[in-house]
Amino acid sequence: MSDEITIGQCIKQLLHEHSGNEKLLDFQVSSAWNVIVGKSIAAQTDNIRLNGDTLFVYISNPVLRVELFYSKSKLIKSINVYLKRMVISQIRFL
Repeated sequence: MSDEITIGQCIKQLLHEHSGNEKLLDFQVSSAWNVIVGKSIAAQTDNIRLNGDTLFVYISNPVLRVELFYSKSKLIKSINVYLKRMVISQIRFL
């Protein structure tokens, strides 16, 4: 029996072992945000930060800020599903 693992398995193991790492979690949430909202909305957002279980998103367009506010619950659910665990419970649009 061999102890060799693939690079993909190694990366998954590292991500699992360091899943509580704050910087890694920030990166994962930011990546999830970009995938979920798409390129056009992601381009209008800046400085996506996770503080505890609250995601802070700075949005330059006030109309988009209001539209995303009304989609807040769906966004929270989508991000948590994408990350396959409960990471955020609130989003604050600034």
